Amino acid sequence: MAIIYSYPIKITPNGGDTMIISDLEDRKLTKQITLNSLKTLIDTTYTLNSKTNATNAENIDIDLTDSDGVVSSVEVAAGNNVTLQNNTSNPGKYTINAQGDKTYVFTQNDSTVLTWNIPHNLNKYPSVSVVDSALTTLYGEITYVDVNNLTITFSAGFTGNAFCN
Repeated sequence: MAIIYSYPIKITPNGGDTMIISDLEDRKLTKQITLNSLKTLIDTTYTLNSKTNATNAENIDIDLTDSDGVVSSVEVAAGNNVTLQNNTSNPGKYTINAQGDKTYVFTQNDSTVLTWNIPHNLNKYPSVSVVDSALTTLYGEITYVDVNNLTITFSAGFTGNAFCN
């Protein structure tokens, strides 16, 4: 038999108030947490201060100071496509964009070209898929020139696309 508790509605909860949540991902159907545990998600303003990373100069450390004065540090690693931008229309507010993995689509419109020179500028050695104009997958010899350029050599020319990701 299930035991059900009911609580009175509280207009302004306190940080120590207990909440019951459901979490199906780890198969524990209910958990009790305090409102303080959710503080970073709701009704908190942060001040951001960047500082030099002591172990890796390419990375940036950001101290997040919440409205209660609690400081948390975040390390932003170089090359992971995260942009922290000061919002000039609303000073003191920052936008963090994590764009995830970069991709590039190269289009070859000349059917006489056997070697495609692709300047993808992804700063990595991407995986490559090639299709012709009928969307048939084709294979060629891929040569990575460097982290921003590659060539693909085919036995015959055709028009199509190379998808780099």
